Amino acid sequence: MLVCCRGGTIRVVWSPSSNLGLSEDKNTHQLTQIALTKHVRAILLSERIEIEKMDVLQETIAVYERLRKKRYRIIVETGEDFTFVFQPANYHHLAGFQHLTDFQNISSPKSKDQFYGLVKRQHLQEEYVQESSHYNEISERLNTFSYLEDILAEGDGKIIVEYDRSKLSSEIEAKYYLYKRVGRAFDGEVTYHILFIGSMNERFFPATYIVEHSNIYIREQELRTCQIIHQEK
Repeated sequence: MLVCCRGGTIRVVWSPSSNLGLSEDKNTHQLTQIALTKHVRAILLSERIEIEKMDVLQETIAVYERLRKKRYRIIVETGEDFTFVFQPANYHHLAGFQHLTDFQNISSPKSKDQFYGLVKRQHLQEEYVQESSHYNEISERLNTFSYLEDILAEGDGKIIVEYDRSKLSSEIEAKYYLYKRVGRAFDGEVTYHILFIGSMNERFFPATYIVEHSNIYIREQELRTCQIIHQEK
């Protein structure tokens, strides 16, 4: 019996005279099933471990590639209607690499488009990035990068914030932001995953993504409802 796993598909090739040492008697089928079950469980466990060990940068790339396939249309209750897409150059700031200032080649790359390509081709890996003394400033952002897909899920009655940075001490420049709240303030464990949307020359773009453990970005801001629509690019 041979158990193979390739491309997410498990194939089993079995012959009665396999090296399991089974004879072709009435117990062969039952014993084969037991052996097969053990082999499959071992394979699935091995693959699960490999997935868990996947480089966090490659996990963010997988998320980003899915985000890049769509155009996001936002219709705000005020009547403003705009769209934006995720470009390769936006990835750098969304992931927070600008904070790794002790690694100038990462925090200030010559080309953010090329930087995305380097990460995508695995020329930059988690192990190297973790050597930065500022890695703790972006680790949570990287590990929760998939929340961007939750924030941008299609639907009506979504909350969008007309961002006014003059109401708090922030260097983030954006016109709006969308967010997902995890946990409850009552329990003292609430986290806001926030996608800021910038605007320049009447063009909207994903500006940055942050993880905040207080409601500092919600207080005194104008909350609106909106509709999020996914469109094919």
